[in-house]
Amino acid sequence: MDILSLFGGYESQLMLFVFWSAILYGVALMLERFWPQLIQWSRFWQAWILLALVPLIPISTWQESGLIPQVLIDAFEPTQRVVPIAQQAVTADVSELIFLNYLSELVAGVLVLGTMLALARFAISLLKTHRIVRESRCLENVTAQHVNFEDFKLGKNTQIRVTQQQVSPFVFGFIKPCIVVPDSVLAMSKTQLNLLIEHEVTHLKNRDPQMVIALRLITHLAWFNPLLRLMEKRFLQAMELECDHRVLSNNPTQQLNYAKALIACLKLTNNKQESGLSAYFSGAKFEKSDFEQRIRAAMNSTETRKINKYYQLALMALVTIMFTSIVMAQPLVMPSDEVKPQQGIVPVSVGRISSDYDEINAFRSKKPHKGIDFAAPTGTEIVASFAGVVKVADDSTLHRNYGKVILLEHQDGVKTLYAHLDSLNVQVGEHVSAGQKIGTVGTTGRVTGPHLHFEMLNQEQRVNPRVYLKL
Repeated sequence: MDILSLFGGYESQLMLFVFWSAILYGVALMLERFWPQLIQWSRFWQAWILLALVPLIPISTWQESGLIPQVLIDAFEPTQRVVPIAQQAVTADVSELIFLNYLSELVAGVLVLGTMLALARFAISLLKTHRIVRESRCLENVTAQHVNFEDFKLGKNTQIRVTQQQVSPFVFGFIKPCIVVPDSVLAMSKTQLNLLIEHEVTHLKNRDPQMVIALRLITHLAWFNPLLRLMEKRFLQAMELECDHRVLSNNPTQQLNYAKALIACLKLTNNKQESGLSAYFSGAKFEKSDFEQRIRAAMNSTETRKINKYYQLALMALVTIMFTSIVMAQPLVMPSDEVKPQQGIVPVSVGRISSDYDEINAFRSKKPHKGIDFAAPTGTEIVASFAGVVKVADDSTLHRNYGKVILLEHQDGVKTLYAHLDSLNVQVGEHVSAGQKIGTVGTTGRVTGPHLHFEMLNQEQRVNPRVYLKL
């Protein structure tokens, strides 16, 4: 049994989510070598994180009803114990099913518990930051100390507030964001303080506070995916560098003062109190190398980077390519797979019907037959009745009574099952056309002689194949 059939749909989807995130981060590292300017653009990382979430979107072609319809899983109940050997087989399968269910429930429990703890941490951080803002005072009520509010063109709902906490200056809020500075930075020179506040105003203009909160919530919900946290960190680095460059482009002669303001802020504040929910001037999310990079950029840059339309077009092209890649990776059903009544090809052209649909006999414990049996010599060719996608092609996914089996998926929730095969000519994920050879007649599983057991399902319920086949 393969790993995707061992787990349910949500586990495999989360595995794909982590794997896809790793691919995206690897692509970003490759782009960094050849196009570093694009990777240093914060909008790139915003788009990359959102693109990483694509596998979690409940698109109908991905969120199928399940790899195996429940009616096939329940096809052989423990009551169908004909001989002691069959009884042992059923007992073994029930034990295996119990173990897999337990394992699936354990994984689900860990995911739920981890998500609840992550959300609790997010809520605590949100409350702590909100408390700092609530306990702060408006700067106008503290002092008018060499800060010209008109120079910053703040919105009427935006405030500059002062706190006694030793935190880095930050911007916080989703609907009405405000700038919060510690009272210790008010001792800085007028020029340095104005540069510092202009940096935070730039965050407001770029709507960075809202994006920081949104990405922090996403990384908390996806706590099991470390790649998202790496992307979030790169976004924060790029975001701060962009604000630095924007401020220096407006103040081209103030590189030295800006570097001094950054160093002074590091000395005057305690970054350990950062919650990670705000756009910080010098937060704890940044390492020594990040500050060194920002100081070097402030001292050496003569002009800001301009994110022109070519960057935006490149990002749109990259997102389109990567989105298309993951969509194409899904086994989509082609438009030609439409299943119509009386249009299906008989899977065994030289076989005779040895047991019809709803037929009752002692071999099946007087229960109605839910398929059609085509008796034919071992090795007789079996063809696909309709075009479709191979979902199962083995002798272990379904009950062993089926033997070697092929399950094809078609449009509109229709599936066809071919059981007791001697050989398989297709693989899982393969597209097959109507009339294509998929295997040969055999005697695998619980049989009385060589034949093909053929079933059809519509919306996970068995239907009479005679409605669809040219019999």
